[in-house]
Amino acid sequence: MLSQKNVASVTGIPARVFLDTIRAPGFPLPVAKLGKLRLVRREAFVAYLQALGGDRAPRRAQRRTSGPRLRRCCRRLALSRSGSRGPARASASSEGARRGMLPPR
Repeated sequence: MLSQKNVASVTGIPARVFLDTIRAPGFPLPVAKLGKLRLVRREAFVAYLQALGGDRAPRRAQRRTSGPRLRRCCRRLALSRSGSRGPARASASSEGARRGMLPPR
């Protein structure tokens, strides 16, 4: 059996993630409750984690298509690209840049 006390040593995930996972609506495995301790069958939980690992490709594809969303977020934070390549950098007025300050929101 797995509990929040031994889940990190068995699966490598933190206790907080384990508790959030088993408390989520629709969690398919039976959870035994002993006071504040929550227990799940080890083999079943490991199989559940492996089944979740098979869904990684769609999540990665979703991240790749988040370009417009990322641009909107950067605009809200007043970030712009410097040139056509390179990481996003904060833009500031020349006077603010000399003093090391960003423009007000």
